[in-house]
Amino acid sequence: MQIEKPTKEKIKIAALKLFAEKGLKATTVRDISTEADVNVSSIIYHFESKENLYRTIIEEYSETNSAFALEVLMNTPDHKEEFSIRIKTFADLLIKSVMKNPEIHTLMEREFQEGLPYAREEFSKFLPQVTKKLHQYLLYGQEKKWIRTDCNCWFIALSFIPLLFQPLKNRFILKEFFNIDTSQPETLSKFSEEIVNLLLNGILIV
Repeated sequence: MQIEKPTKEKIKIAALKLFAEKGLKATTVRDISTEADVNVSSIIYHFESKENLYRTIIEEYSETNSAFALEVLMNTPDHKEEFSIRIKTFADLLIKSVMKNPEIHTLMEREFQEGLPYAREEFSKFLPQVTKKLHQYLLYGQEKKWIRTDCNCWFIALSFIPLLFQPLKNRFILKEFFNIDTSQPETLSKFSEEIVNLLLNGILIV
């Protein structure tokens, strides 16, 4: 027997689908109630407004994924091999979070294009926090003499996450001219793997 999802969860799933398809402005509370098969009053009771519902979805995604990513870089490894593995795991977690939640990526991409504030607010907390932690981790590798001394760890950290998501940002070009579909998990994972290998091969002392 299939267990029905709690009302609050049904609302968030329906809202995320519609926000990704239509955007915040074009989605109404009535649209969400129809998609979720709940009363409008249930949405107001749980979230007060569609704006609060939108913000809740982004906050939960950001908090969950930043926690997982930061945990990987929290411990300082004793060996270069473990150091490399943790960076690969860090990248893998970020990519898998997008593969599991493709609507979130679409939603945020649209929001930045339209100049809406909600995702920007969350990213202003998530992105600097994760980038600073990666920077500290890279500096530790440099202190251990695993990373070349001529490498600028801050600029590497700044470049890493945007570079990791380039295949997604350029998905239309890749599909149109090279027939490569980065919406496929195995394709995106391969891009991620090669980007990380490129980085590590460039900065690690052999």
